[in-house]
Amino acid sequence: MGMTLDRLMAMLEIESASLVALSDEFAVIRRDPQPNEDGIDTHAAILFTVVDLNWPGDPTAANRNITFTLNVKGVLAATYNGILTVEPGWNAFTSAVTWGASTFYQGFDVNIDQGATALFTSEQHVDVELTLHCDETWVAVPWGSGVWHTPVAPYDWVTSWAFDIEDLTPPKLLTATPRAPLTLRVVFDDGMTVGVGVDCADDPTNWTITRHNVDPDPAVELTVESVVAVDGTSNSEFDITFNWEQTPACEYHAHVSALVEDDAGNLMDSAFVVATFYGFQPDVPPGRVFDLWRFLPRKIRTRDDSKDLKRLINCWQELVNLMIREIDRMPDTFDPDLCDDATIDAMLYDLGNPFSWTDLELTLQQKRKLVRYLVPIYKLKGTATGIEAVVLFLLGKIVHVVDFLAVGWKLGVDALGDGGIAIVKSELSFPANLTVPPIGGLPFDIEIQVDDGTTQVIPITPATDFVDPADAQAQEMVDAINGHLVGATAMVIDDGTPAVITTGAGPFAIVAGDNLLLTVDGGEEQEVVMQAGDFVSAGSVTVDEVAHRFAASLEGLRVELIDGFTVARYMRLVSKLVGAASAVTITGGTLVAKLGLASATGTDGENVAIYSNNPEVGARVEVLLTSVVAEYLGFIGVNSAAEIGGCVLAVDDERGLYSFDIQYDTVLTSDEMTIVRRIAEYMKPAHTHLVNIRAAKTLPWPDGWTLGWSHLDDESELMEG
Repeated sequence: MGMTLDRLMAMLEIESASLVALSDEFAVIRRDPQPNEDGIDTHAAILFTVVDLNWPGDPTAANRNITFTLNVKGVLAATYNGILTVEPGWNAFTSAVTWGASTFYQGFDVNIDQGATALFTSEQHVDVELTLHCDETWVAVPWGSGVWHTPVAPYDWVTSWAFDIEDLTPPKLLTATPRAPLTLRVVFDDGMTVGVGVDCADDPTNWTITRHNVDPDPAVELTVESVVAVDGTSNSEFDITFNWEQTPACEYHAHVSALVEDDAGNLMDSAFVVATFYGFQPDVPPGRVFDLWRFLPRKIRTRDDSKDLKRLINCWQELVNLMIREIDRMPDTFDPDLCDDATIDAMLYDLGNPFSWTDLELTLQQKRKLVRYLVPIYKLKGTATGIEAVVLFLLGKIVHVVDFLAVGWKLGVDALGDGGIAIVKSELSFPANLTVPPIGGLPFDIEIQVDDGTTQVIPITPATDFVDPADAQAQEMVDAINGHLVGATAMVIDDGTPAVITTGAGPFAIVAGDNLLLTVDGGEEQEVVMQAGDFVSAGSVTVDEVAHRFAASLEGLRVELIDGFTVARYMRLVSKLVGAASAVTITGGTLVAKLGLASATGTDGENVAIYSNNPEVGARVEVLLTSVVAEYLGFIGVNSAAEIGGCVLAVDDERGLYSFDIQYDTVLTSDEMTIVRRIAEYMKPAHTHLVNIRAAKTLPWPDGWTLGWSHLDDESELMEG
C-alpha cells in the first residue's frame, strides 16, 4: 500500500499539511522565520532558498539571467545582480549569492542578518516580499530547425510572506473604575498572565488598595478578596472584589505588584502600576434631592460649631443613599439586560428552559438573549423553521431541514422491502477503546463497496482521527470515514449493541444428544438438541453443521457464519434486540463447554451507520470483511435497498410528513452534532422522526450558461445544457 499524506503526517507528528500543485517556475523553501510565525526576535535574520522548478527538466535553465530585489517592511533590504548587495542596517552571511546547479536543485540561498541596531520593534508585523526578474529566458527548439533556441520576453515573479516580532513592551495599568460598592474593574493595555503566583494579575495578593483625602483617616483599608478576568477581553480586564464597601467619593489608589507579567513574560512598567479611582456612588436621577443635612432646621445646623453633627448626618446619608439605590434598582431585577447572574438563571428556570444542557455552554450575554427569545422559540416549536432558527441562535450554525434520504415504502404500492435505503451499521457501541484492537499489526483500514462500484479503502488513524483513542467517539469515526468516502455517507445513530455470543472455528467433539439451554432477552428458556442426522462425522462436527441446527431450533436470535481473521470461520448468535435490555443467557447443556459459549448482554451507546447516497432500488452498501478492523467494529453483513434499512412505512408520499434529515453546509464538531440532534428532537413536530444529520451534497457548477442554473448577467459562454 502506498504512503499517503495522512500516514506521513502521523509518522512525522505533523499537525496539518496539504497537497499543493505548483504551477510557478520558482518556489521559496526553507524560510526562517517561517510564514505567519510569531514570537520572533527583534534582531532576527532572514533566511530562505529559491528553487528553479524547471531544473533539471529544462536543459537551458542555466541560460537565464536572474536578478532579484528583497523588500522587508516595504523597504529595500537587498538586491542581487550577480553580487548580493545589502542596504544599511543589514549584513550578508556570505559574500555573494550563487546561482547554479547542485545535486538536488538549481537555485540560490539568501542569508542576511541585522547590524548592531535592531530593525524590528516589539509586536511588529513584518512583511517580506521577493521579486525575481528574468531578463531573458531561452527555450529549446526541435533539432533541424536551424536555430539552437528562441528567446522569451522578460518577466517578474513575485512572492511574499510575513511574520510577527515578539512582545517586549512592559504592560501598563490603565484605569480602575468602580462598578458596585464591592467591585472594581481594572484595565491593562495588554493580555496578562493568569493563575496563582507572583507573576499573575488575578492573584489577590498582588493588589493593594489605599485610601486618600480622608481627614481624619480611620485607617480602614479595603482588602482584595478575589480577582477574576472578564470574559472576552483576552485577560486585559479584571474585576476585583473587596471585603468591605468603598466609601462613596473617597479617593483610592489601586496598586498592582511590579512583579506581575503580561502573557509574553514582560514585567509591569513601573510608572504605570497605580490607578486612581473614587469610591462608588449610586447614580442620582436629575431633580432628586434627598439631603438629610438640609432636612434639619437651620437653627440646629447653625449651632453645630464642632461639625460633629454634620459628620454623624453624613454617616446616615451614606446608608440612606445605598438604601435608595437598592429601591431604584428593584425594576432591574425584572429586566434580563440589567439583572445579576443568579436572577438570569432563575428567569430561565421559571420559563422552563428546555436547553439547560451541561454541554451547551452559554455566556451570560447569550443567557440574557435566551430569556427574551424563549417565548418566540416556543411558538416556533413543531416547525422546520423553528429547528433551523434555534440551531442558528444557540450554535451560530446554519442548517436546513430536508427530506429524508430514502424514498420510503408506499403502503399498497411497494412490495415488502422495495424502495428502501441501503445501510449497514456497526455493532460496536461508542465510546470505544481503539488503542488495542485485535488487528495483529495490520493497517487500521476499512474497505467499502458502494452500489457495485470499485472498492474504497478508508484509512482510519487512531492517533490523529481521535482526541483520545481510548475513548473514541462515534462522531469522530464518522468524520474520519466521510473524509474519504465517495457515493455514501456515514452518520451517528443511537442504537447500542445487541447481545452476541460466538463459537470457535471447530471442528467440535459433538455427538448426538448434546444440548444447549438458553434464554433470549428475558424470554422463555429454549433448548437445542443435536441429532445424528445433523452432522456427517460424530466427534468432528463442523461449524456449518452446528449453525444449521441452531438456525432451525432457536427463536429471537440471528445465526451468522463469519469468515474472520482471528478465527478462520465461526458462528455468531446475535439477539434481535439491541441496547442494555438485550441479553443471551446460557442456562446449561453439554454444548456450552464444547462450543466455548458464554452469556452476553447488549450495551447502550452510539453506533456508526453507512448508507448509500443513491435512493433508487438496487442501491447497495457493503463493508468488506477483508480487514480485521471491520470485523472488530462489527460491520458484518450486507444491507441492500431490498432490506429494511432506515426506511419508514408511509401512505404514498406522506412519509415526508413523518421523517426528515438535517443538512449542514459548514463543519460541525461531534459535540455540535449532538446538540443539533437534541434541538431537533425537542423542536420537531410530534410523531415525526429525525433520521440523519448529514453534510450537504456538493453539486458541480456548469461550465457555461445553463437555464435554471446561471444568472442572466453571468459572464460565461452560452451553451446548451
